[in-house]
Amino acid sequence: MSRVNGTRWSYAFWRGFAAHRAEFDAVMAWSPTRVAVGPADTAGVEDGVFVDGGFFDAVGARIAFGRPLAPADDDLGAPPVVVISHGYWQRAFGGDAAVLGRSLTIADTAFDVVGVTAPGFSGIEVGQAADLILPLSAEAIVRRAQSFLRPPLDAMNMWLRIGVRLHRAQTLEQGSTILQRLQPHLREAALPADFPQLRDTFLQEPMTLVSASTGLSRLRQEYRRPLNVLATVVGIVLLLACVNVANLLLAQATARTPELGLRLALGGSRWRVARQLVIEAALLTAAAVALGVVAAQLVARVLVAQFSSAALPVTLDLGLDGRVLAMTAAIAVLTTLVCGTAAAWRVNVAAPGDVLMDAARGSVGGHRTRASSVLLGCQVMLSLALVVAAGLFISTFSRLLSVPLGFDRDAVLLANVNLARADVPPADRLAFYQQLVDAVKAVPGVAHASASTLTPVSASFAPIGVRPLTDTGAGALAEARSAFITPDWFSTYGLPLLRGRNFSSADSSTSLPVVVVNRAFVERFFPEHDPIGASIAVSVGRGNELTLPSRTIVGVVDNAIYRSLREAPEPTAYLPLAQYDYPVPVSAFIALNVRPVSGLPAALARDVTTAVSNVDPALTVTTRTLASQVRESIQQEQLLAAISALVGAIALLLSAIGLFGLTSYAVGRRRRELAIRLAVGAERVDVARTVLGRFVAPIGLGIVGGLTLSTWLARFASTLLFGVSSGDPLTLAIASGVLVVTAMIAAWVPLRRALRIEPAEVLRAP
Repeated sequence: MSRVNGTRWSYAFWRGFAAHRAEFDAVMAWSPTRVAVGPADTAGVEDGVFVDGGFFDAVGARIAFGRPLAPADDDLGAPPVVVISHGYWQRAFGGDAAVLGRSLTIADTAFDVVGVTAPGFSGIEVGQAADLILPLSAEAIVRRAQSFLRPPLDAMNMWLRIGVRLHRAQTLEQGSTILQRLQPHLREAALPADFPQLRDTFLQEPMTLVSASTGLSRLRQEYRRPLNVLATVVGIVLLLACVNVANLLLAQATARTPELGLRLALGGSRWRVARQLVIEAALLTAAAVALGVVAAQLVARVLVAQFSSAALPVTLDLGLDGRVLAMTAAIAVLTTLVCGTAAAWRVNVAAPGDVLMDAARGSVGGHRTRASSVLLGCQVMLSLALVVAAGLFISTFSRLLSVPLGFDRDAVLLANVNLARADVPPADRLAFYQQLVDAVKAVPGVAHASASTLTPVSASFAPIGVRPLTDTGAGALAEARSAFITPDWFSTYGLPLLRGRNFSSADSSTSLPVVVVNRAFVERFFPEHDPIGASIAVSVGRGNELTLPSRTIVGVVDNAIYRSLREAPEPTAYLPLAQYDYPVPVSAFIALNVRPVSGLPAALARDVTTAVSNVDPALTVTTRTLASQVRESIQQEQLLAAISALVGAIALLLSAIGLFGLTSYAVGRRRRELAIRLAVGAERVDVARTVLGRFVAPIGLGIVGGLTLSTWLARFASTLLFGVSSGDPLTLAIASGVLVVTAMIAAWVPLRRALRIEPAEVLRAP
């Protein structure tokens, strides 16, 4: 499969494109959606997708029973039908074989179920479920007056993705060449008739095809870099675990050297001794792999839950994948062979007589500790790199939480209202929105209420072109952000007015067009002049082709963050909603912003929803707090911080276990030697120095290597950091300190055992 390169395409473009379907083996159009299912008073929201009648043939999706959608289903006025997924059939209909012909109430309209997809079909967009597969004609039923199938919205709204299946002999380059040959015809078909000024810029860039063999996914685009970082972190943890296991197995094998040497001296073959050690390693690895597979399933579900939100739920198949299991098994076998063979080799290279003589002197393995020291240094280095990564991501998340937003994030309730099912003509929407605001203001406990086309930290404040107008003419064109709002919006968000005035009910469609701007706007367009009373020219469109009436600046408010917490405040223009004059009808979606007199804003959710429904029961209302929207905007950073903190803790635990094991082994191996030292007058502090002395150099070199490694690796994740550099001295110092403290705690118990040795008891022991 291939996809026409571009984010979205209009329905008018699709009509023109579908007329040339013979140029390819198959063509298709689709658009993910969420629709209300069930009676209006108890409706739930389900994931679906609008598709054209050729979709199933194009993607090769199989139908378990019934029929797929057909081209005739695309016709406006065709009977409403739906194909449901196998999973939805099981959940909603209990797997009833008589589901065909039954009805589903979608957007207050009865849709006949005509087919059920095969169990393996989950849609074309990764992470987006396709439980309800609707024909394109159903869009007019769901969105009604806001439908993108009818003029002028059919040419203005970009909402469809378009894909093709190439002929067997065609390549992507050949398909792109065909597109570019068709481009003049497609351009004429899709050019908005009401906007001839777009003719010089509309669809001028050469069109191309891109591969869609792995499907599409916003998750892949949004989380590609963080997941690459996490994959690297997991790889380091795996390497750390292998080093830890290898070191402990080496220590165990060395401690068992007298036993194994005795077996060899009594005639046991080296092969049998090596086989025993490898089998023991294999049993440990097999048990760990089994536990790891179970833990992976649980962790995967937690991760998907973190990806999901109320507005954008994520659905992923978390079943065990054969390729993943095969890779896991391969890593387990490799770990077993490396660790088990290394331990066996260490024992078998020595002559049995030498081993027994060393054991008699109480110095078993004394000349073979260099490998363990090297592995301990590597272990400390890898652990420190992971702890530093955790510190950097936690610092990033903490700094994002403390970014000054310019508004009160904890004091605003957002009520998103959808007019699609309400019988409100586009020309009456502005007055209707004011009616909704008045209804919400009357709710007890509401201090301020307002409406806006967009909400803060939603990454969607609309771009506009701005030119300052002066006595000498228009200034240079630059981009700014914009939003249409009602009076009292600034009070709702606690955004202070610095100069001039706020909007009022006098700012209507018949009065002078006005605008309130923020401080960043003034610094960009009027750095040396008082902006109050100045005028600006406003234009919209991809190339700012559509010019709107000029506006007079009547007020200046303080800066606030609207798109991303990582970005500095941008020049922003606030326009009165009552003076909406864009060339397309005002949206059927509006945000009501509510500030309580006191208490939590979520406490007003039920009363606000009731007030809106009392105005028109057909309205669809969803509520959330502004604080939750802000938290969701840094969901990626929160996920990185949480996982890296967990991984860092695991790294510290592995290091502690490894150091504890090695220290215990050192104490046990040198028990007789230490007893002799104490018997001849050595101080116990000297004993402690003797036990820990061999670990100081490996740990010190490991810390130096870890700091170097972490600083180098952090450069590749620098774009994920905020407010902290990859080589932040404080983070490096804290991470090193945490690792040293962990090492001291891990060594304390074995060291305490060494300090409590009674020389007489040890020397009398056989």
